[in-house]
Amino acid sequence: GPVEAGALLALGEPFNPTEAARLSHLLNEVDEIAGALITGPRSQRVRGPVVVAVEEAQRVPVLLAYAQRLQSEDRNGIVLLLVADTQQRIAELKASIQRLPRSDADVTLAHALISRAVAGRGAAGILAEAVIRYQGGFAIAHLGRLIRAREQELKMLAQTLECPLLLLK
Repeated sequence: GPVEAGALLALGEPFNPTEAARLSHLLNEVDEIAGALITGPRSQRVRGPVVVAVEEAQRVPVLLAYAQRLQSEDRNGIVLLLVADTQQRIAELKASIQRLPRSDADVTLAHALISRAVAGRGAAGILAEAVIRYQGGFAIAHLGRLIRAREQELKMLAQTLECPLLLLK
């Protein structure tokens, strides 16, 4: 898939909200970039699970593989955060994921409901809150219908998140 082929962009300094427009452009327009690793100014080395936000069941195996590679002894477990705009969609996602081949990882299922009204203002806040609520030591998300690489959302993530985020296309 495109994740294997593209390059990941890692930002050396803490990601600063003023760089959000440029990063948004890179993620949305540059096909060679498969994703970006974002570390905001509040990021610290936190012990905690890898929180994986997912909107599409077929992306789960790839995202879990990333999560397992990022898991260290001090990051206990993986939280698979199902992101959808209706309860019905969350139930469908959960059912699809349960049909996938079992992973040997220690995975906890959780969900974040992002209503259309809230998604219009940006799903980033809900995503950031969920990562913080599950005390994530690292977060992974893929860009989808609700999680987007818009300038405002990237600013919100940079200002709120307390752990690094790997944002994949």
